[in-house]
Amino acid sequence: MNFFRFNFEADGEAAEIATPLSLRKESGSQEVKGKAVWDTGATSSMISAETARKLQLQPIGVAQISGVHGIQNTRVYKVDFVFENGFVIPGVKVSEASNFGGFDLLVGMDIIGKGQMLIDGTSDRLRARFFYPM
Repeated sequence: MNFFRFNFEADGEAAEIATPLSLRKESGSQEVKGKAVWDTGATSSMISAETARKLQLQPIGVAQISGVHGIQNTRVYKVDFVFENGFVIPGVKVSEASNFGGFDLLVGMDIIGKGQMLIDGTSDRLRARFFYPM
């Protein structure tokens, strides 16, 4: 089986694993580049309300989400994740987050759990590797 591999490295203590990632409407052509935060504590991936607005996304449904700010109903969209090397994870369902998160996209366990993620913080650098089946 072939795998797509993503690498992240940061000097010293990193507060988060954040990478550049583009989003586009499912099977669309317009892309919005943004900051993706990789969160193993999140059940599902989320998109900021601002990014959803920039892409002019139309909701495909509503979901109830719970987090540190309580329980809320939110819009659900389908988007493609586009990595810098052109690798695409198509048709990912994302819930809309309020703009308090400091991210354009939060990559949750719905994506992380389909691959392998290795995190090494034993040196003066934080290293993360993510392998996703192709």
